[in-house]
Amino acid sequence: MGSRTRLSARADLWSDDDEDGLGGELRWALRDAFQDGGELALALFTNDARFSSVSGLRASLRGTAGKGYWNVGLESALFDQDNFFGEQGELWQHLLRGGYDLGLGARWDLSLWGDQRLGDEQEATTLGLSLRRRF
Repeated sequence: MGSRTRLSARADLWSDDDEDGLGGELRWALRDAFQDGGELALALFTNDARFSSVSGLRASLRGTAGKGYWNVGLESALFDQDNFFGEQGELWQHLLRGGYDLGLGARWDLSLWGDQRLGDEQEATTLGLSLRRRF
């Protein structure tokens, strides 16, 4: 769309012996929005899986700090459980996410991240650390 603005779309199709489904995402991003190398992005997404479907919105920020890259994001989605009756047939769930990626020389990378999930019938925290070596 321009030197700083990007619009992208993705479509997915899955199939097994019994069923098939569709999914996709429409994403808008603004590069260098608040700093060189940073990005602000918004995405609408949907997925029709075998036992449930989901539709939602993602917002994310990415930037540089020192020799690494940080990211934060928020996702809010409505999950519809197929053939499930009662209060848990539709569940609003949310995800707060943050992370930091750092290059440790020519062959090593370190990633730290955390997720907080909240919403209907869900509350979970995930913390992660990954050390990768490139060959």
